[in-house]
Amino acid sequence: MALQTLALDVQFAASVDAAVATIIAGDGRIDVLVNNAGAGFARSIEQAALADIERIMDVNFMGVVRGTKAVLPPMRVARSGHVINISSVEPGGIQSEFARTTMQQMAASGGLLEDEYLPLLQKYLATARACGMTAYQTSDAVAAVVMQCIELTQPPIRIRTSAWAEDLCRLMTGADPDGKAMQQKVIEMFLGH
Repeated sequence: MALQTLALDVQFAASVDAAVATIIAGDGRIDVLVNNAGAGFARSIEQAALADIERIMDVNFMGVVRGTKAVLPPMRVARSGHVINISSVEPGGIQSEFARTTMQQMAASGGLLEDEYLPLLQKYLATARACGMTAYQTSDAVAAVVMQCIELTQPPIRIRTSAWAEDLCRLMTGADPDGKAMQQKVIEMFLGH
């Protein structure tokens, strides 16, 4: 399987659409979209500026919408394709520039604020650093799981790629670890199959 990557900015539909058009023009189809762009912010909602919250929502949510919206028409025509969404809990923490960038953003917007949230935030950051060795996987390890999912005819709806993420998600996903039971129930309820 050949892998093609293109630079784009998920905050701009024109950038996403241009990347998809380039792939379609060159290959006639698009097989896989991996929504992996993400932004973070280390502040309570009370402390965060609305502009920072809007930026995070634009990258983390609307970026996924823009990418998915751009690839669905050619995937529908081909009657095939995979859309893989990477989030913080599923597959789990990934060693990347994300944490450093998030901390730089916090420093640029005033650093740790001296208020009643400070002890809680300090404890959270210390715990995150301490569990980082067991919680975070290499990007290569996660990419290997993504590649395995791409090759499956019926990939799972959800997957966690570390024991730490599995433990964190156990309460949320214990009854339906791969999401297939929920998917079948939705199909039965709304499509009558």
